[in-house]
Amino acid sequence: MSSHQQSRAHEEPSSAISAAVPAPLRRGSSAPNAFVARQPILDVRQRTCGYELLFRSSAENFFPKVDGSYASSRILHDSLHVFGLDTLSDRQRLYINVTRDVLVKELVRMLPPERVTVEVLESIEPDAEVVAACARLARDGYQIALDDFIFRPGYEALIAVADIIKVDFTQTLGDERARVVERFGSSRVRMLAEKIETKAEFEEAVRLGYQLFQGYFFARPEILSARDIPPLKVNCLRLLAVAHEPELDFLRVEAIVRQEISIAVKLLRQLNSAALGGHHKIQSIRHALVLLGEVQFRRWVSLLALTAAGGSNTPGEVVVASLVRARFCEEVAALTSPRLPSLPSFLVGLLSLVDVLVARPIDEVLTGLAIEPEVEQALLRDEGCLAHLVPLAVAHERGDWASVTREAAALRVDERRTAEVHQASIRWAHEILESTTG
Repeated sequence: MSSHQQSRAHEEPSSAISAAVPAPLRRGSSAPNAFVARQPILDVRQRTCGYELLFRSSAENFFPKVDGSYASSRILHDSLHVFGLDTLSDRQRLYINVTRDVLVKELVRMLPPERVTVEVLESIEPDAEVVAACARLARDGYQIALDDFIFRPGYEALIAVADIIKVDFTQTLGDERARVVERFGSSRVRMLAEKIETKAEFEEAVRLGYQLFQGYFFARPEILSARDIPPLKVNCLRLLAVAHEPELDFLRVEAIVRQEISIAVKLLRQLNSAALGGHHKIQSIRHALVLLGEVQFRRWVSLLALTAAGGSNTPGEVVVASLVRARFCEEVAALTSPRLPSLPSFLVGLLSLVDVLVARPIDEVLTGLAIEPEVEQALLRDEGCLAHLVPLAVAHERGDWASVTREAAALRVDERRTAEVHQASIRWAHEILESTTG
């Protein structure tokens, strides 16, 4: 392990950037700001075959009074960008409630179809637009479940595309529990008995022909928590405006993403998700946007903007430091001879403090990102052509001029020039934040 790696445990931006790093953003901080509850769904042998995800805003296990579309989009966002699908699902299907807005926008497509069951809430009217959205999702491999099902005229078209019908045993009583199975259960449509609270109810449901089960008799919802990096709302709104223009301008999009580490990290996680194959190696922000594609990008930004409603508008000083390093590494790369690639250099600086932002080891964080091997080598092993960029930035932050001389020599650049670049990078970062928060 190099001396640079050994020092990462206590590395923080110096007073050249800020007087202090706020306590919640220091390395080792583990205070979570993202929560989700999951409740298992079982088969007749009481084996877990899926989990319903339930929105939570804190460690308290109840649904808060929030807008339904925000809760639904937040579940989608956090499943992919904060917790990770494997952490939440143990490779089982995830059942996710959607409102009409989230359904017709098809935001659920940010997650892979083989991992998701879309629960259509009972409050959604089955109009033509809703039925068409469900049909498209079903055609592309997403399971469709009808939540808290009670038959009403007009639901025939929605039932025709459903894979699962969920029956609430606290609302559906007596002989109606059997009649709904007889009428709608089939080899194609599985019946799920939910809110099963006693052994007697479970045995009754099995006897009546239900195949899936959920409720307190098996398990109460389990709270999971993690740390997210909240994006600046204004940047999400700017992205949303650009993303919904008739002609998508990737250069403008890239300019916004480069200013917001939260959005950049979420973009890289999205590229590394199972939904997109998870095998891309990203050379730059622009490369990531091109790989994501126009349709998927517009959908991704819509989801990001919805979830930003609960975020913070106050950028931490570690975010400032990340922007300074990104700009500094990119500009120093342009001074080297032979010239280092500037775009991966920007990513090296941008991600150099991502472990501070999410309070997780950097190797664990980078595992969930799609990045070029050169970026990973520089950040994890202090190896490769980009390895001296971050140490040079850190040396400038600390005023460690002996290290500045050593790292500048390794890069074959004039150390006096790097000092000018560092001061210019600080000005650039603060100008960016003033333009996005003012």
